[in-house]
Amino acid sequence: MIRNYKPKTDRDRGKVDGSLMKRAVEEVMKGRSVRQTSKDLAIDRITLSRYVKKYQSGKAKDDNNLSPRFNTIMVFLKQEEDGLEE
Repeated sequence: MIRNYKPKTDRDRGKVDGSLMKRAVEEVMKGRSVRQTSKDLAIDRITLSRYVKKYQSGKAKDDNNLSPRFNTIMVFLKQEEDGLEE
């Protein structure tokens, strides 16, 4: 049985912030390839293409929609967590 699990990859979940993703999407929209842009900015190619599709469909209009949102996984709201801490 494994006592100390070592992950096989060193990926950081949600390491790309909204401003970097917006810059990458804007470069792709100007005509640069997704593959080259993702390589230059160190963003996963599939992630960048997903955000480009979201931008083209009109669902992403500001930086909030171009940044990863992991708060949907949260069980409690921020106010509830603060209430539990007290």
